[in-house]
Amino acid sequence: IASGSDDSTIKIWNFSFEDIASPEKIITAYKTLGDHTSSVTVVSSINDEVFASGSCDESILIWMWSSYSVKSKLMGHKGTIYALLFHKSLNYLISGAEDKTIKLWSLVNYNCDYTFPIAHKNDISGLCLDVTDSNCFFSCSIDKSITKWNLSTKKKEYILQGHSVPVH
Repeated sequence: IASGSDDSTIKIWNFSFEDIASPEKIITAYKTLGDHTSSVTVVSSINDEVFASGSCDESILIWMWSSYSVKSKLMGHKGTIYALLFHKSLNYLISGAEDKTIKLWSLVNYNCDYTFPIAHKNDISGLCLDVTDSNCFFSCSIDKSITKWNLSTKKKEYILQGHSVPVH
């Protein structure tokens, strides 16, 4: 398990079921990674080879599970990265941030292939795949809305409104 913290680190936790079977057992981190320069706000597993982390330092780091080293640093957001989503069939990492944008990052060449500009009126707080249509995903925001996006057309399909407070 990888976890991010306001101390700018990622902790790697390596334990077995037997380790956690006893409620009195205290488990310490196996490894600490410190390549971000500000709070780590999101950590997301991509596959058994790599995982990603986003931070208040405006970067997304792609990490190797085998060596716990940084494979790539993705820059382009202007503000804290709050959400990461791996799209397996398209081999994209999708990111949402404080700058109100959503970016599609190729996991082949680690470039930003597309930016949904001003995707919401406020910070993007979450992302999830549409389980009924692999060409679509949803974003939610501090602006109290949820939006469905089409990856083929790169267009907004619809907005869901009704929350009276930020959506996570």
